Amino acid sequence: MMGIYAPMFFEYRWPNIIKNDFSLHLHRFLASLTDTRWKLQNKTVLYVTKEGMKIPEAEAAKNKELVKRLEISVIHWARQIKDVLAIQDALEVAENSGPLDEIKFWRNRCADMSGITEQLEQEGVKHITRVLELAKSSYVAPFVKLSGQIKVGTQQAESNLKFMNLLEEPCMKLANAKVSEIPSMLPEILKLIRIIWVNSDFYNTREKLTAILKKLSNEIIRRCCAEIDLDKIFDGYVQSGRKTLLNCIDCCEQWKNIYEESAKLHHKFSSVPWVLDHDAIFAQVDAFIKRCWDMLEVCGAQSHFARQEEGNVGEMPQFAGHKWNEIIRDLNDIKTQFEKCHRLLRAHRKYALDVMQSFWHEAYRRFQAGIRDLEVMMQNAIITAFKTVTTVQGGVELLEVFVHLSSREVIYNILAKLTTELCRLFTEEMNAVKRDMASKDDYRSPSFPKYAGSAHFARMMKNRVQKTMNILERSYFLPKTGIKDDVRTQFKALMLAIDEYIQKTYAEWKALSIKVGLFLYTYYLLLLRLHWL
Repeated sequence: MMGIYAPMFFEYRWPNIIKNDFSLHLHRFLASLTDTRWKLQNKTVLYVTKEGMKIPEAEAAKNKELVKRLEISVIHWARQIKDVLAIQDALEVAENSGPLDEIKFWRNRCADMSGITEQLEQEGVKHITRVLELAKSSYVAPFVKLSGQIKVGTQQAESNLKFMNLLEEPCMKLANAKVSEIPSMLPEILKLIRIIWVNSDFYNTREKLTAILKKLSNEIIRRCCAEIDLDKIFDGYVQSGRKTLLNCIDCCEQWKNIYEESAKLHHKFSSVPWVLDHDAIFAQVDAFIKRCWDMLEVCGAQSHFARQEEGNVGEMPQFAGHKWNEIIRDLNDIKTQFEKCHRLLRAHRKYALDVMQSFWHEAYRRFQAGIRDLEVMMQNAIITAFKTVTTVQGGVELLEVFVHLSSREVIYNILAKLTTELCRLFTEEMNAVKRDMASKDDYRSPSFPKYAGSAHFARMMKNRVQKTMNILERSYFLPKTGIKDDVRTQFKALMLAIDEYIQKTYAEWKALSIKVGLFLYTYYLLLLRLHWL
């Protein structure tokens, strides 16, 4: 347009009113068009009008309408330069950019400012500036000042780019690393950032260093997100999903620990205080860790209420007793209700790891409310199933079916309560044995003599109690309760009492056997004597 239509317009002799008005709007349009076109390539190009280039500067300065149009161009240049000088502030608050974005920014900024500096040296810009100086325009001085700032900014950009290039290679490796490889890379990157901090003339402020470390946190989060497959997790791949989430949490925690260690070393050996904004650096990391724990809860819920393991649904457990069909029905109702909650949460899965989005909070809050209802339903199902328990062994086998839910506080509490009930059943069994041992009834079998039968009965009671105690002792998965210690004490006392009873019975049998033996021996001697007489 500047090469074809504009020259045709300016060379034609238009009435001054039409020419002045149209020229004004034409320059504004061309300035905006030029700026927009080159911004698409991250470049700043100054629109330089060709109007008045062939007119002597002194004569052009006397043309008020021309001066007015040239001032519009200078105003637009000043606005463009101000935008370039202020753009770094906009980048520093970008919440999801990484260190490579920072390096790219300084590379583009360096090229852009160098290009602006070259444009300011062009004859067209100098001609317009001289015309406005002769016309004593008030817009020249601010523009000249901004031109000087561009030169200073160019030096700053070149210096920053030189130091930021130190981070390019390790950050490229970080951008392609697996989560397990990230912690080993971080100490080197922190050392390079500290080198930049100590040696750079411009990239050494608290704000800039906090910003680059924050971008490093963003990159770590980005790598973790790339490794977490939310679709697979929601499809029921619980074990692999849980492992990946825990690895990501561990990676983020290690990043925080490495940062703290580096800060301690810096404080110890450097005179420059480490005064960076810790909260700003790790705010998103902490939020991401919280989201990972949310997803771990989702994994746990899928395992607990839908019996999902690595994409497969586990078999329904079998229950004894006359209420088995009622228990199965309750568990199926729980599974159906969970699938509804799960389906609603899955619709928001794209926000699960995006710490900048708040949509996840509301969806997860509703999911948690649904899980609390399911916990109550599961609690009722466990209580219903336990009503059929009559022996310690049956109770242990039943609780083993639900023990995988013990990570939930509500379920853990009911399991602990029922474990106490099992201990009470065992205590009643031991009390029954005590009563049997203390009673005067003769428990001898017709096939056993008196003392042997009593000892045999006592040993059967001991084996019975010992078997039940062994079942309880092997039930490591049951919640720890204080009553277990009391049960062990009672068990040991009962075992000691039974052993003493057996020893006492043996002693009585032995004493009686000696008496009978002596009597028989004496009787035998008498018979011999009578025989010889």
